[in-house]
Amino acid sequence: MKRGARQAQRLGLRFPCSLDLRGSKLASLGIQEPEAVIRGRIENISQGGICLLSSQRIPASSLVRCEIEVSMTRAAIPTLMHVRWAERTSAARGRYKMGLQFLL
Repeated sequence: MKRGARQAQRLGLRFPCSLDLRGSKLASLGIQEPEAVIRGRIENISQGGICLLSSQRIPASSLVRCEIEVSMTRAAIPTLMHVRWAERTSAARGRYKMGLQFLL
């Protein structure tokens, strides 16, 4: 899906932020897959989802159990997310930008 089409589908305003995210991809039955922890930085957030920058690509349509880390604290907000789209960034090799939708 092209960037313009994604922007047209947005239902809420996006707010810039800089929070860390830790997550793990779930198998189709909701079981955590035995792969490495996914880490990334949230670029912006809305009521419906986030834009995530990461060196690890998460395939579109994946379910991800996430924890959004609250800056300067030990607190983390758990949530379940659905990867809507993923693309390699042109700014840096080996970096990906992904759109994740809140399910909880």
